[in-house]
Amino acid sequence: MTGLLSSETVTILDDLSAGRLENIPDDANFVCCDVKSPLARDVVKNGHFDAIVHLAAQTMVPASMEDPKKDMEDNIEGTVNILEAARKYGVKRIIFSSSAAVYGDIAPECLPVKETEPLRPVSFYGLSKMTCENYIRLYQKAYGLSYVIFRFANVYGERQGNGGEGGVVSIFARQLAEGKSPTVYGNGQQTRDFIYAGDISNGIRKALFSETANITCNLSTGREVTVKDAADGCFGCRACQSRSAMPRQEKEISSGQRCAVRWRENISAGRRKRIGRKDWNEPILILKKNIEENGTLCRPQTESLLPACKQIRR
Repeated sequence: MTGLLSSETVTILDDLSAGRLENIPDDANFVCCDVKSPLARDVVKNGHFDAIVHLAAQTMVPASMEDPKKDMEDNIEGTVNILEAARKYGVKRIIFSSSAAVYGDIAPECLPVKETEPLRPVSFYGLSKMTCENYIRLYQKAYGLSYVIFRFANVYGERQGNGGEGGVVSIFARQLAEGKSPTVYGNGQQTRDFIYAGDISNGIRKALFSETANITCNLSTGREVTVKDAADGCFGCRACQSRSAMPRQEKEISSGQRCAVRWRENISAGRRKRIGRKDWNEPILILKKNIEENGTLCRPQTESLLPACKQIRR
């Protein structure tokens, strides 16, 4: 949660189920609680926030298939709890982290996918994110709460665990740091759209200050990178181990569910241009610049990929 003005103090609300206390900045207020709890509403009430950045979620597709109820509670119930607090206590804007999983299984000929593509989620995670989006839009119509919804692609960056689609970068980095060759499952031709967490953060910040609101945007590089290219090109490692078996999480789910895990997430170039920049770097070059020689993730040295969101249009 953050104030809309840069001079205001940031307050972070996290139950630390996935985060770590040492990652909380020293100059930020911190409250440890569940986003579904009454305490979360009290934080909003007492904080007098101009805006809320709502990132809290259950984010794993396989977990949503194994326990749809928990996925619903964490994602939908948690979001409605925050929306109610925002409505009651004068919050002006909410920035919501949705996911490309809302699109479901996209045919190759429909890539890059546009925001106008029909939403047909094939996982409960995608369904919960789509439902949250609809709640947010209705809160805007009913109560005037402004919003920006970002549908993230495969996010990677420092402090990342090994879960999720972007987690493959963290896995490769760890293997290299340990002196191992990256392990690529299958033929390595599965494609992803990798976007650096710092660029996600920059996009969120710009959305807080944007004059344009009540919009939904894909947030990604808009470029496909194969898993093998991520291992070979990004890390300069040509001798990757190859395994024909799929990773465990893809073995344990049906083919209908698998498409949500392995979906070719190439995001809309049209919306990227409307955001304002045509000179986006190739993601594989960005990955190179964000990996130190020993394989650990580091902050990028290049200019951010994302321009001012005030240029976004429907």
